[in-house]
Amino acid sequence: MTAGPILIVDDDPAIRGLLARSLVNAGLACVQADAPAAAVALAGDWPPSLFLLDVELGAQSGIDLCRTLRARPASTDTPIVMISGHGEERLMLQAFEAGADDYIVKPVSIPLFVSKVRSVLRRSAPKSPIPGITELPPGFDFDARYRIQCPIGKGGMGVVYRARDPMLDTDVAIKILHVTDPLEAETSERRFRREVAALTLVSHPNVVRVLDSGSFQGHPYYSMELIEGEPLSRRIDAGPIEWRRALSIAAEVADGLQAVHDCGFVHRDVKPSNIFLEASGRAKVGDFGIVLPTGRRTERLTETNAVVGSPHYMAPEQIAGRFLDARTDIYALGVTLFEMLTGRHPYEAATASAAMLLALTGEPIPPSRIVATLSAAADRLCLKAQARSPRRRYASAAEFARAIREALE
Repeated sequence: MTAGPILIVDDDPAIRGLLARSLVNAGLACVQADAPAAAVALAGDWPPSLFLLDVELGAQSGIDLCRTLRARPASTDTPIVMISGHGEERLMLQAFEAGADDYIVKPVSIPLFVSKVRSVLRRSAPKSPIPGITELPPGFDFDARYRIQCPIGKGGMGVVYRARDPMLDTDVAIKILHVTDPLEAETSERRFRREVAALTLVSHPNVVRVLDSGSFQGHPYYSMELIEGEPLSRRIDAGPIEWRRALSIAAEVADGLQAVHDCGFVHRDVKPSNIFLEASGRAKVGDFGIVLPTGRRTERLTETNAVVGSPHYMAPEQIAGRFLDARTDIYALGVTLFEMLTGRHPYEAATASAAMLLALTGEPIPPSRIVATLSAAADRLCLKAQARSPRRRYASAAEFARAIREALE
């Protein structure tokens, strides 16, 4: 491990003392500073192994201090961890852009705090060659905390592993950012940071829960609860789902989406493969890879001008590049509900472009046209959720959930 003490910078002596005692009790040496100037002076006299900076330090913020330290040759490579009682995406992004290696949101349990500090220290130590990030073998010690078991998914932006977390005594899923195209690296990392920020803020039984986050060998990652079950897409592939079960799943997904929207985000990629059914039957919304703050325009890739999202589930305003809000996700959930009820997509099209054109110009069909035994209530739910104009849809995911449960009753 890198020599030198940990330098704690916090203007609150009580918090500074608590952090120091926690680290000292764990066998880690610490020094303390109550202001940025004192921190810079101490760092020059006694190079630390890690900076632990409070975000709010009076006239100069911890983020400003982070920039100052990164500009000094002596501390260019010294790891910096920000700690704050504020978990807003804006502050997290500012901290990472300033050069921080990690961001801890208070209140945090002492064991988790110490574990994250140890993890950052280990990452800064000299490293021996490791396997490629997409080829980690079973038993691999990932980030000095997780024991890799097996890969469970791989996509254009990263890889997901099943791993054991000894500290929590449970199996988790670890999603690691891995982008091979240098032209896409900056955009992909920004989206990944946004995904972590969104999942950190959202806490709901119908949303996949994030447990921790960090960076390993230059690859940002986060750990999340492992869903022992299957994606909804696999259930739909087997044929239409019994209508009561389909509506129950849709209501739970709407509950989870409401929690996402309450935190200021639009999921943008609601579809059966991003909805997971636990062994208990509970539905959870996952994969926040293209989450966007509410009220933003949908993003396009500059090289191809392609809209970001899954074409067969995009709302017209998402396809057209207009401002998005909760009703964009309601549209996608309406399409998903139609598929659960019928086993088919409402716009059968050979290509993604054709599906998007139908979404822009066509009118949704009632699911009873495919499955004649479905009720008028099921038709109303799907048709209103998939209305071309956002104003004609349900105003919120909560309102959609209430309508679904009324239909069930």
